[in-house]
Amino acid sequence: MGHRRAARGSPWASSPPRRDCRYDYGQGLVLDAGASPQFVCAGDTALAGGGPLGYGQSTSAGVLRCESARSGMTCRDVETGRGFSISRQGYRFF
Repeated sequence: MGHRRAARGSPWASSPPRRDCRYDYGQGLVLDAGASPQFVCAGDTALAGGGPLGYGQSTSAGVLRCESARSGMTCRDVETGRGFSISRQGYRFF
């Protein structure tokens, strides 16, 4: 399982839902090891999955690392360099 982040009250919109997604789409971003980031397709939420990551803190799971800052959250696969940044203003895949 990858790193998954949900953004409560974000003003940005996701891309159109994938045809294979039969659940809610776009309420967050997900990054799995070795894969490209994508919008979440899920019938649940990550908002109740634990407390927020404080500013200046980071968390890792295998090759995945997320760092929190006042400007937003950045998650990346440290081996491939792929990942995403997310904030109230928007998101960016890289």
